[in-house]
Amino acid sequence: MSYIKTIKEAQQLLAEGKPFNAGTLTANYEDIGNTLRYVVRSYGVEIADATENAIHPTAYQHSKTTSKHANIVKRAWNLI
Repeated sequence: MSYIKTIKEAQQLLAEGKPFNAGTLTANYEDIGNTLRYVVRSYGVEIADATENAIHPTAYQHSKTTSKHANIVKRAWNLI
């Protein structure tokens, strides 16, 4: 997993599906059951995940910073 310093770098790595650590925003692959998920977390809280077949952004309210992180994910994944 790479450590990055900018949100712009995070958005590019999200678009490419690569693991990274940007302090409070992280993305990593997790094996849940028999499904490999690309999970994005803000302050340790899952805010989105993607599998081979689908993308799942969360639908609940977040803090200001976590909402910013969620919008970065949505832009990277062309959801907004």
